Amino acid sequence: MNQPLASGSEDLLGMTLKAYNMKHYLLTALVLLASTMHPSFANDNVKIVDIGLAGNGCPEEPESMSTILIKQDDRSVRIISPHFVLPGKPPLRTLVRYKCDVAVSVEVGKGYQVGIKASAKAFIELHDASKSTVSLDAFFTGTKSKREEIKLSSPTHQNLEISNNETVWSECGADTILRMKIAATLRGKDLGQSYLRVNSFGMEFEQRACSST
Repeated sequence: MNQPLASGSEDLLGMTLKAYNMKHYLLTALVLLASTMHPSFANDNVKIVDIGLAGNGCPEEPESMSTILIKQDDRSVRIISPHFVLPGKPPLRTLVRYKCDVAVSVEVGKGYQVGIKASAKAFIELHDASKSTVSLDAFFTGTKSKREEIKLSSPTHQNLEISNNETVWSECGADTILRMKIAATLRGKDLGQSYLRVNSFGMEFEQRACSST
């Protein structure tokens, strides 16, 4: 079960300024995990072919694709978007929802399968009479997603982290598309007093030998 992390000391005004004045910094994408942690990837049994993004919480095209660091032998894709900030621009509403769908096309060698471990980190400032939900789906194209979710309904000021509890595995030896969706909502009468930012999100890749028989 995903649990909120301990309360942070971030200043709300400072975070808002960062969200809108440091776009060039926030667009820097991170490629995670050193090669020593996944030595089997040295055999190039799983190769990233392409990546696609869609949603109002994603980095904008075309600059997003030039700042996401992707190599054929990467072990992960990590994204930082300056647009994943709620409640967003005025006029204020009683319900705001942002999301980003990520699709990573991969080639998988015969006798291997690829696994997904998806995660996201966020910060929330929730005031009275407001509610929030952060959800994460990780799956492969053509398969059913398994959703993880965090719900908050009382005043809080804290960091959040959400991930799928178990690695999701593809079919043996089949090229596939890895998918994840991160979504966040704010609901309430006065959302101008609440703030939610998804700081980063992405997928880590695993591989293992398998048999199709």
